[in-house]
Amino acid sequence: MFGGGNPVSSNPAGIGSNINYIGNHAYLYSGTVGVNGSETTLFDADIADNQYIVAKLQISNGSSSNDTMTYKVKINGEIIVQFTLNQVTTNLYTSDEPIHLILVGGSNVEVTAQSAGVSLRDHTATLTGVVYA
Repeated sequence: MFGGGNPVSSNPAGIGSNINYIGNHAYLYSGTVGVNGSETTLFDADIADNQYIVAKLQISNGSSSNDTMTYKVKINGEIIVQFTLNQVTTNLYTSDEPIHLILVGGSNVEVTAQSAGVSLRDHTATLTGVVYA
């Protein structure tokens, strides 16, 4: 998939809740986030007013555990995707296919995770996409 418009500013590295740009491509890597029995934000990012992003989201469980995990994707505070996985026992992506998103300028995207247990479970979230201006 190829983006249109002019390339946006470059930031070739970054971890956290900021969207990073390389040409017409965008990505966000949450870094490792410990998730327990409270809803925990993996990342929370704003989309610039003058663009939209066609993106893929992949969430990964970095801890072997038998906990039930609940994941939410929110746009402007509204849940648009929610899924629960039982007995996540391997260090794999939480779903076989990435979640496809269209992120509109001026909006906010937040990804959260919550464990049914109390122990911290390491998770990461990666958003990759093409920017259209």
